[in-house]
Amino acid sequence: MLYNHAKLASLPTKARKLIRDYFRAIINHPNFTPERVRQLCEDVLRADKADSWVEISKFMNDPTERWRKTFDGLSTSEQVLLTALLDYDEGAELDELERAYEQRIQDEHKRRLPFDKAISRLGHSFLQISRSYCRVSSSQSKGYALGTPPG
Repeated sequence: MLYNHAKLASLPTKARKLIRDYFRAIINHPNFTPERVRQLCEDVLRADKADSWVEISKFMNDPTERWRKTFDGLSTSEQVLLTALLDYDEGAELDELERAYEQRIQDEHKRRLPFDKAISRLGHSFLQISRSYCRVSSSQSKGYALGTPPG
């Protein structure tokens, strides 16, 4: 996944070398998620904002600003789905989560996404989804849904 994002981002030579040198530290980092890798490659390395491991490490250790930006960019339905998941400690069966989502989304007067569409869109960044179970993919995601980002 890391290499795919790096390749798609057409990174400068220096950034590609940083990934080659530190790929194990990046993929083993506790904040490693698909969205985090996309941000690292597209927003940080491609923009030449990180020219050392220290800066990459700082980015990986403090996802606050970028997670807030990502969360704020979600549709109302996606934000509602994430907050519905907070009713459960570790995760939820998808049918239970769908009921919680439908209850919460009724209060929204804006155009809403069907549950399947909202969960599918969040599965690429905020959620880990199996056939019948869903959980938040990282503590950062849960913190933003609570309105208390880490950092």
